[in-house]
Amino acid sequence: MTREEVIERILEIAVAEIGTAEEPPGGNAGPVLRYGGKAGAPWCCWYITWCVRLATGQWPCGMKRQTGGTGTLITAARHTQAVRRTYDKPQPGDIAWRHRRNSAGAIVGGHVGIVESVNKKRITTIEGNSGDAVRRRVRNRDSWLYFIDPLNGVMP
Repeated sequence: MTREEVIERILEIAVAEIGTAEEPPGGNAGPVLRYGGKAGAPWCCWYITWCVRLATGQWPCGMKRQTGGTGTLITAARHTQAVRRTYDKPQPGDIAWRHRRNSAGAIVGGHVGIVESVNKKRITTIEGNSGDAVRRRVRNRDSWLYFIDPLNGVMP
């Protein structure tokens, strides 16, 4: 498969999961556990790495195992030189990465989604653990901190 075909396959897999939801809502459990992880744990990164693995047979960015940790993902991406900043041109199939904040505004972790499409100011992503489900989201481009090429370290 060409790189473009693999990216298309990642997006097909991600889109097919839209609507898969936690049971019970807010429980981080139920059908979403098929992506990996354990009940009660955040699962956005489990979902993203699952999509890439299903499409390629490998974990993103040359990782040796699946992770639910967005910090682990960004570290692997830096190691394979897969990270671009927001001012670089994001591409469909990229993993978008941003800080997750609590109600007081403090950084408490990260959140990821797969870039589906890009225009000048907005980016459409497919995200796990977004409102307790896999959802399509449209966000301002500057709400994302990094874009990661999931195929760096996986294929040329």
